[in-house]
Amino acid sequence: MISGAQIKAGRAMLGLSQEALAAQAGVSLPTVKRIESFGDNWTGTGRIYAKIRGLMENLGMEFIDENDGLVRGIRFSVIRKYREDPELRNVSKSV
Repeated sequence: MISGAQIKAGRAMLGLSQEALAAQAGVSLPTVKRIESFGDNWTGTGRIYAKIRGLMENLGMEFIDENDGLVRGIRFSVIRKYREDPELRNVSKSV
């Protein structure tokens, strides 16, 4: 499950306001504010979880779970693609 802290951080990284996130995800503004205020303690519904996570992943974010052996967080997904695609690494070395 993603946390309110991850949502807030991802929103900031994308340059989205709470209003824009709510509108694009199809949830209410009070819901976004409540989720972010709970930080790591948010336990929202599956429907809201799926809407927000889906939107942020479509916008290029990757959620990092504690199960990945890392601290829970969020990052731009291009980092993952870069690590997994040797062609991308070769292009960046030749530039």
